[in-house]
Amino acid sequence: SPRVKAAEKRCAVPTVAELQLRLRSSKPVQSADDDAWTSISDSLGRFRIEGIGAGDFSVRASASGFADAKVGVKLENDDGLAELLLEPSGFIEGTVRPMTGPATVKALRDEAHTVFVNADGSFRLAVGSGDHLLLGEDSSGATGLARVNVPPKGTVRGVTLQLQGGGKIQGTVALGGQPAACARVWVRAESDPYEISSAQVEPDGAFTLERVPPGQYW
Repeated sequence: SPRVKAAEKRCAVPTVAELQLRLRSSKPVQSADDDAWTSISDSLGRFRIEGIGAGDFSVRASASGFADAKVGVKLENDDGLAELLLEPSGFIEGTVRPMTGPATVKALRDEAHTVFVNADGSFRLAVGSGDHLLLGEDSSGATGLARVNVPPKGTVRGVTLQLQGGGKIQGTVALGGQPAACARVWVRAESDPYEISSAQVEPDGAFTLERVPPGQYW
């Protein structure tokens, strides 16, 4: 009927009813079941995922036309509550220079936002509004960073990621005078809370962080 067709037109943009959620363990090594916990929200945006057990988890929500949202949840012996807010997608468009092989660009705010760079060096990345730190790298190990602020529903064009040979950070980690063989080391940009690179500590306590762009880090 005409009324139904009018309603279909109003709902052409995906609603939260199409929202999908995925639960992942925050442990360094994920279990085989990490991708099995999913749910679709109802017309009010509500969802429920059962049979998970205790632990620290992250809940990710995604829907077409919106940037992904993620929130951490700690479960003990009771139910947990996760509230996620989806923002309309914005875009970052730019080029990667120079490229000596296949390259990718990712937003370190959420590494799920990673795209392959086109043969001409161009890229287009869908992100939420706000500040983003982009990391570009090619198959030779060259890397580059760029900071971009995206307005709500906006598109930022003309971003250039200048790739340079990535460096290394090497060292050791000790715990009580002994090698901290189970530790993980990561490096973050001095002015941003985003992880640039990480590495697992070897049994002798040594670690190597590779493909680190030139810059000042923690």
